[in-house]
Amino acid sequence: MRIDRLFLDLDGVIADFVKRYEELYGISPDNPTAKKHFHENFEHFIETEQFSTLEPMPDAVELLLYIDSLDIPKNILGSTAYDKVHEEASRQKNIWLKTMDIDYPPILVPGKRLKAQYAKPNYVLIDDTKSNIDEWNAKGGIGILHTSAKSTINQIRVILGA
Repeated sequence: MRIDRLFLDLDGVIADFVKRYEELYGISPDNPTAKKHFHENFEHFIETEQFSTLEPMPDAVELLLYIDSLDIPKNILGSTAYDKVHEEASRQKNIWLKTMDIDYPPILVPGKRLKAQYAKPNYVLIDDTKSNIDEWNAKGGIGILHTSAKSTINQIRVILGA
């Protein structure tokens, strides 16, 4: 099989959003208790420009080195969560990409549900959110649920028959 384009999510794949969120608010953003204050915390996260200074995921370099080696067009496909914060979150995420010297053209959408509109046959999305992968697959793309660089690299190799 071939891959015509590879889309790479940011937060949870190459940028460590959860670590910074937990450092700031003392709770995982996925914790049911955190849901009560998520929008307030998230807007504070953006107001204090956290997206522009996130640490890379521990295995981001390994993943990026492998993806860089592939002769396949690549894009970042990230979400800024919702319209109200889209412009500012996009600005910060673009700063982060530039700081990390990642030059894949970014596509940042104001809601994860919008990622699937980019799905096509032979288009791969690497994302750590199962619902994004399920929607991508339902639209005819090939989704890889990212849990680690090693696992994602192995899945890409299988798709490529390598």
